[in-house]
Amino acid sequence: MFETRSALASVMPAAGRDGAAGGRRLRLGEAELGSLTQIGIYPGGAAMVAAPAAAVLGGALPESTVAVSRLGEHLALRIAADQYWIRSHSAGLTARLRASLPDHAASVTSLDGARSCIVIEGAAARGLLGQLVAVDVDPAVFGVGHFAQVPIHHVGGLLHRAQALRYEFIALRTFAASTFEVIEDAARYYGYDLLDEHQEKGKS
Repeated sequence: MFETRSALASVMPAAGRDGAAGGRRLRLGEAELGSLTQIGIYPGGAAMVAAPAAAVLGGALPESTVAVSRLGEHLALRIAADQYWIRSHSAGLTARLRASLPDHAASVTSLDGARSCIVIEGAAARGLLGQLVAVDVDPAVFGVGHFAQVPIHHVGGLLHRAQALRYEFIALRTFAASTFEVIEDAARYYGYDLLDEHQEKGKS
């Protein structure tokens, strides 16, 4: 499906299906995750990391733990007080961060190939997620650009509201197929189409 074989290939339906009322109010599929890098800052290392990280990324690491920051072509997420994810389609970003950040102040780890990005979009996306995640996805509290670390059917992941009607669930690749099966089963009530993987390539 992409440069690396899709984690969902074994469970992806051949076609969409109509819902209970006859329509198709969702689109399901997988988006290319791109490069995913984790930065872990050691105690007392924040001041030493701030400037070199900003120089590589084109902006400061985010302070918010609920909103994604867009730094040029990169998406930065503060997933814990001292940990960040950087999602990007920029080649060699992990290596540049590793070369720039002092190794006594921070660790830089590539998560490439360890995660998959499941896409849920459409008019019924919020209703579907209301059945699957223990977080309020009401637009008043979970706006575009917000994220939360939540499980789907006991499998942890990160839910990102990428657009008004588009949510992306970043899951461990090992459990991506079983997680998608849970999502697809719940989506049958609403009806769904499958996303075009070629259109999804490179989207974030």
